[in-house]
Amino acid sequence: MAAYLKMIGKEGTAAGGAEPWKTDGRKWHLSQKSMSPRGRKRWGPQTLAELAGRIAKAVPQVKLDWGHKIRVELGMDGGASLGKLVTNSREGIKVELRCPRGLLTPTRIERLGLRPQIVPGRGAYDTLRFFVRDISDVDNKRLTEVLRECRVALAR
Repeated sequence: MAAYLKMIGKEGTAAGGAEPWKTDGRKWHLSQKSMSPRGRKRWGPQTLAELAGRIAKAVPQVKLDWGHKIRVELGMDGGASLGKLVTNSREGIKVELRCPRGLLTPTRIERLGLRPQIVPGRGAYDTLRFFVRDISDVDNKRLTEVLRECRVALAR
């Protein structure tokens, strides 16, 4: 029991021991350690890296915050959030983008990953949700258009 408590104490005080996503979140998310070890992982680390790169290139104003256990936040100036990439699902990277109500239509979100849908929100915003298993699931031109339009609309 004493040895176990000593080990736990070391993990909690070591840099990133108990919460490694806070010290090197990018490495944490790419390692896929937040996923259950059971079952087959249907997306690879390179998919997350490429998706994050496309988002950063499309909207340079967005800050990727890797310091969360199961998600990468897509932050904007002033503390607003454009959305998030949820990385703890074996099925795929879940992309959720905030957009003003009525900005997007089902036709405009075609070719944005797997099972794209617009989820009605409570306030003036909806959530665009889709999954990515491979970067080929995402039409880069369509993603860039949607990201830029949502960012501009949210910045107003």
